[in-house]
Amino acid sequence: MSAAPLKLAIFGAHGPFGDTLLEVLAESPVSVDEIFALAADEDGSVVTFRGEDTIIEAAAGFDWSQASVAVFAGSRDEMKQYAPAAKAAGCRLLDATAPLASFAVLARPLAALNGLSIARAHATLMESASSQGQGGVDTLSRQTRALFANAEIENGAFAKRLAFNLFPLPQQQSEHIRNVVNQQLGAPLLDSVQRVQVPLFFGHGATLAVRLIQETSKEAVIAALRASSGLFVLDAEGPAGIATPQDVIGADLVWISQVEVSADGKTVTLWAVVDNARLGAMAVVAELLGAARH
Repeated sequence: MSAAPLKLAIFGAHGPFGDTLLEVLAESPVSVDEIFALAADEDGSVVTFRGEDTIIEAAAGFDWSQASVAVFAGSRDEMKQYAPAAKAAGCRLLDATAPLASFAVLARPLAALNGLSIARAHATLMESASSQGQGGVDTLSRQTRALFANAEIENGAFAKRLAFNLFPLPQQQSEHIRNVVNQQLGAPLLDSVQRVQVPLFFGHGATLAVRLIQETSKEAVIAALRASSGLFVLDAEGPAGIATPQDVIGADLVWISQVEVSADGKTVTLWAVVDNARLGAMAVVAELLGAARH
């Protein structure tokens, strides 16, 4: 079946996720007839898609019937505000505010290890400021400058000061991530997720502790991880064997390092990092491919 060209409205096209979405979409085979770039406020900014510039429009005055698909890449509150109008106009809605990269950085290594018979797993997920959209990036930038200037600091997009700080995030969203990952795995393997907001602009990290039913070896674990097409495994001494969020910016894979197996051979620990904007954008583009075929 040939794919029909899409008339695509992207809310949050000028944010950290929207920019990456346009980049990934431009590289994809998705046929796009027209792009509408939207934001909460019209500020005259321009985004570029496949060599053509598009002026960002204010969502409040936009005629959603011009679009066949609406992608919301801003905040959850903004989606709640504008999605009803898009839906009423007949748009298919795609939610890019969901923590898509958080699902991937946990689900991919767990899926790879499930062949070794997982009993249960626990994760600590470290999310960068861009997980809160452009508001999160702007807030961290302002807070950092204010600290160096000895000026007053506002929490902005966060519950606490993030610059040179970190703090746990509400458990409700952690439970949602756990449930979605378990749904993707097809079994309740992930017992708990602790989310932590960290003072990075981009890139997520996660530690995983996986308890197995039977004994294994580090060699078997690394082989299982390397057999997954969605992972890139570092197994080297020194700095070359350490994956960081900086390393994965622009990468399509979840990078794994610091793989260890306990003395009894039944507990695997590892460190995973991901470009949260790019992997989230790739998930949305995959959905757009599906939308174009229906």
